[in-house]
Amino acid sequence: MSFFLALVVPGMVLCILAAIDLIRAGGLRDSLQHAADLGVREVVRGLPEATTQARIRANLQDAGLGAEAWDELSIVIDTSGEETASVGLEVPFTGFLPLRSGTRVSAQASARFFCAPPATRWVPVSEACPEGEAGMIAYDAEEAGYCASPTAAPTWRATGTRQNVVSTCSAS
Repeated sequence: MSFFLALVVPGMVLCILAAIDLIRAGGLRDSLQHAADLGVREVVRGLPEATTQARIRANLQDAGLGAEAWDELSIVIDTSGEETASVGLEVPFTGFLPLRSGTRVSAQASARFFCAPPATRWVPVSEACPEGEAGMIAYDAEEAGYCASPTAAPTWRATGTRQNVVSTCSAS
């Protein structure tokens, strides 16, 4: 019987430690996902990257997993797309059972930018003179920003207003 216990007890202890590691890794991933979701909302709102990173770190420290766990936190903020932003978080995980070295837990979130078009812009335009005349007509045309929906990319529409008109047209 003692031989049987000598085999079973260590196996049970290993199973319990593995279960605890899975629970801890799952909790860490949930915390990272919540922080990534928060971070991408801040990016879409237009907050600077440094402010967004500070808010992500503060949110994770408030999660109560220990400040030492966040020393090696990797935060990647990508705003290179015109319509979407993404935030990726990754942190090393050390469990009770060192089964694999370099285990990392990560989370990612992405969101569309809210459409907030600029009021107007001026675009340089040049066109040919009317038929029978030589030269060019140059001017600045006003365009107004327009959003088809709150999550669409802004587009521009001509208002018909011109300024700085210069005409070099002459009869040919």
